[in-house]
Amino acid sequence: MTDRVDARVVKTRERVLRAAQRLLFEGGPTAITYSALAEEADVGRTTLYRHWPTLDDLWSDVTAAVDTRAGIEWSDDLRQDLLAAMKVVAGMARTEAGRASVASMLERSQWDDETYGFAVRFQDQMPVHQALANAVEAGNYPDGEDLRTATSMLVGPLLLEAFFTRGEFEDSLVTYVVDRFVASIPD
Repeated sequence: MTDRVDARVVKTRERVLRAAQRLLFEGGPTAITYSALAEEADVGRTTLYRHWPTLDDLWSDVTAAVDTRAGIEWSDDLRQDLLAAMKVVAGMARTEAGRASVASMLERSQWDDETYGFAVRFQDQMPVHQALANAVEAGNYPDGEDLRTATSMLVGPLLLEAFFTRGEFEDSLVTYVVDRFVASIPD
């Protein structure tokens, strides 16, 4: 009987996390409220509060469940890994929902501590951050460098261009940004 209850709990949590991901990608972090999530996942708000007493708890699980790597096969070549990771970011930045999610998260994180925490965790799970962390581990990027700053240096120009062009930017921008970044790495 315990296995059946555990299986139902697991199934409910998975359904809620999928619903939270849909809300996140469709409307950004501001779309994730207990009421909206309860309706989207077809569960009671009490169930949500039992599993996630705060939105920060929920966002930790949502962030962990989102596969931001999009099937990237990591190598020992930092440039190639960054190009692959930035192409994932570019794909998100080309969609209206992706840009809306980022804009909403950036705006709300200025005054909302839970959103700020989510934004930091999301950045740490971005494929660009992962490519840099892998490079540090492999000895291809200086240990001790601030990976969040490096991630911002790479992703920032791409997102800014995406906002200014409504996602209509050339793939050459990804290559340009990555090549300039790689060239700036001290020997």
